[in-house]
This record gives sequence, C-alpha cells and structure tokens, in this order.
Amino acid sequence: MKLIILIIEFLYILSTTIFPSIGKTIVTYIPNEVNYQNLGIPLSSRYPDDSVSRSPWDMEVYDNKLFIGGGDYDNNTGPVPVYYYDLSTDRWENSGTVPDEQIEMYQIINDKLMIPGCDPQDNWDYGNIYTYNNGWNTNRAIPGGIHQFDLVEYHNMIFVALGVVPGEYPIAVSDDNGASYHQVIMCKNNVPIDTNIPNVEGVTSAQNRVYDLFVLNDSLYAYYCNNTNITTTLEIYKYHNGAFHYYCDFPDNIKTKRTAYRIFNAKVEFNSCQYVATGRLYVTKDMKSFQEIEIAKDSAVTDLKIINNKLYALVLLRAENGDYIISLRELTNPENNAFRERFRITFPCPALCFTYHNGYVYFGMGHGILRDSCKTCGTILSVRFRL
Repeated sequence: MKLIILIIEFLYILSTTIFPSIGKTIVTYIPNEVNYQNLGIPLSSRYPDDSVSRSPWDMEVYDNKLFIGGGDYDNNTGPVPVYYYDLSTDRWENSGTVPDEQIEMYQIINDKLMIPGCDPQDNWDYGNIYTYNNGWNTNRAIPGGIHQFDLVEYHNMIFVALGVVPGEYPIAVSDDNGASYHQVIMCKNNVPIDTNIPNVEGVTSAQNRVYDLFVLNDSLYAYYCNNTNITTTLEIYKYHNGAFHYYCDFPDNIKTKRTAYRIFNAKVEFNSCQYVATGRLYVTKDMKSFQEIEIAKDSAVTDLKIINNKLYALVLLRAENGDYIISLRELTNPENNAFRERFRITFPCPALCFTYHNGYVYFGMGHGILRDSCKTCGTILSVRFRL
C-alpha cells in the first residue's frame, strides 16, 4: 500500500514540475484530497451573506470549546457575539458579546483565553482586553488604546500592540498580570519618537500604530507604522531596559497577498527563527534580513501553527473551476525550509485560519479583505486527521 501511495505522489510531483501550469495554478488531480465536515456559519444570524464581518479572523480551542473570531473594525460592525463550538456536544453556543468592532485574535496567556479589543465602541480614552471565565470579563485599562492589534507575554509581563491617538505611544505593558497597563516609551537615537507629526493638511496623524510584537530568541520586537499622509514610516523596534529602541528599517523586499487588514496574517517562532505569513511566507533569524520561502507557485499562505513541535502552514491555491484548494503543509526540513503536503480540501471560499485538537483540524473559511463574493463566508470546517 505504501508503495502505491509513493508512486501516486511521484507521478503528481512529476506532472507539476515537468509540465507546470501557465499563468495560475490549475490542479486537475489531487492525490491528498480528504473529506471534511461542515459545522455551519456561527455568525449567520448576526451578519448578512457576503459580509466581511462573518470572516473568522482567528480561532482557538480552550476548555474543549472552539472559539471563533468575527466583526470588522474597518467598517465598524460591532458589537461582536463570541461563538464557540462545544466539542463535547457538537453544538454552537454564544458565550456573550464584546463591545468592540472586531475580534481579530485570541491569545492564551497564563492559562487564560484573552481577546485584545480591536476598536472599542466606548470612547477612546482606554482600550479593552477581554478574559474568558464562563463569560467575558472586560478590563478597560489600556490608556489611549483605540486598537489592540497584538498581545504577547514576555518575561512575566503582558505587552499590547496598539493603534493610538496622537501624542500616545503605541505599545502598553502590564507587570501585574493584566490588572493595569501603562504605555512604553519608544526611542530613536536615544530620543523619544514624535507621535504628533502633522499630515499634509496640517492635521496631526492618528495612524500611529504597532501592528505586531515578535518574540525571537528571548528578545522582544515591535513592527511600527506611522502614516502621516506625507510619508509612511515602517520600522522595527527592540525592547531593552524598559523602552523600545529603533532597531532597523522594515525590509522593503517583503510582498503581500493579504487576507487580513494587518500586513502579517500570522507569525510564529520556530527552531530559533521567526516565520511570518503575509500571503507570502518569510523566515528571519535576526528580524533584519527576511528570506522568502517558495511553497507553491501562485499560492498564498494565510496561517501558521506549531502543532506537536512541528510547524504547519495553511496554503491557498485556485482550482480550475475557481474554487479554493486549501492545503495543509508541514515543515520537514528547517535547513532548506522544505514543506510537504499532509492533505488538502476544496471549498468555494478561502481559509483564513486553522487549529488542531484531539485528531481534528478545524478551518475558518472567509474571504476577509479579498472582497470576493462568497455566500459561504464564515463557514467552519473540520477534518479528521491526526498530525
């Protein structure tokens, strides 16, 4: 049996390398196709068909429940109900509603499931973080936090990446397990950066943001963006002695095929390297030099996960009929960044995220910011496959 499978896989590889498709990836034979179960569209009662707000921006398993993101902070479609799929009863349940415009991500910190609020419906004096405890507890404690884009734990502190009003710093930190937060100074050439730079109309810019925080080899980095309508500053800052200091300009060789509003669809630290997905896939050892990894021709990478000490990438291709081929691939050789396909499924809209639990892979399907018309946006799928 193994010999037959190897022969099939060899013939498939031969067909795609010696006779590659032209223009776009067209797949007519799929050796690793598997069946999936459709778990439904949990946000169908909240948002209409084709709505970006149905997009499951992230998903996380916690307390034997599969939690799903949603909403849209660009179009302001909150508040967002927080649905989860109960893995013990196979039913969708509503765990409550958060008064923010979007649930962009989940993080588990200190064994607690947390949501960084992406855009509070209350005033902008403070930003929200929500913690799950058989319901959602609101901690409105982040000064100037219009947007909470990222949330990481580092050296027993909780750091939050922010979008802030003028005059505020776009990173906050808590050293009391999330009870309170204060902003962290950002410096360039040992001088605090100016967050009050006016735009071309003379109005102070509000596009002062840190979208992502990275932990790499026990160092903490921040991706900083300041858009003044005159110039756009993209830089990397590194945390040292209680402040973030300019580290380098953000590399200009990074290209995107984004499905989310942020430049990074996903990021993980693995094998002393940082892997980042922008639609394309990159790897860096120092946050300065980024190497692109070619997984498949005309593909897009939308999510990354470490499962059982292995790195997996969620890869999208297009079938001949226009459907999306969702391919789950495993890093098999970190030395040359070689990935192998574990399985694939085909669906009318792309997969934005995935996760794994007890022998099942779960996919969140949605068009995100691709703006494709797709009535299946918001669908959650499961595949029985042990990784």
